Amino acid sequence: MSKDIASDYNSAFIRQLDNRIGELKAQNIELRQAQELAQKRENIVVALNRLRNQVNALKIKVDSHLSSAQKDMLTKNESFSEIYFELMKEADDFCYTAYIGDDYMPHINRGIYRERSALVPKRLMFFLTMLIISLQKTVNFPKFLLIDTPNKEGIDKENLIKNISLLSKANKVETKPNSSYQMILTTGLGAYPESFKEYVVLTLEGDNFLLKEKGKIATP
Repeated sequence: MSKDIASDYNSAFIRQLDNRIGELKAQNIELRQAQELAQKRENIVVALNRLRNQVNALKIKVDSHLSSAQKDMLTKNESFSEIYFELMKEADDFCYTAYIGDDYMPHINRGIYRERSALVPKRLMFFLTMLIISLQKTVNFPKFLLIDTPNKEGIDKENLIKNISLLSKANKVETKPNSSYQMILTTGLGAYPESFKEYVVLTLEGDNFLLKEKGKIATP
């Protein structure tokens, strides 16, 4: 009888031990998983901090480049406005202020209404200024001007010739090494400075037409 009691007691004790061992094993697994998760979280935190520092460093670089770009734009804007104003004073006797605005468009006499013919110097000097700037500095401009019949705006011949003569200003600027440019101008007969006569390629008068029969050669 006592033997059976002792046997049952030992069996119950062993089961308790087994259960406890099982609980401890489960806790150990949970602790290991928690430790692994904690390590992963720590690694993620370290990686996030590293990425945050990299992003902040990139922001500083972007801000620095943006600041440099803004300064460069401001410098070019000032240079453009100075050159443009000087050209406009020569091209238009009634011009007292000329500059490029924040919209990168030319502004003349603070927006006061002018006759249609005033558009000729406004546009022509704008693109001439762009050409001059491109010869002096690195800007995104093709160094090529195609000027199609500026007198169609109604400008009188004398002022037209005065405006066209200013195109020669491009030859007088101090340029970057190996800088070159090209202009193609169409205008009326004799509606150009005498000094430009040597550059005349084609005149349309008499039987000389722009469209010609095959084999015929145009003469200036």
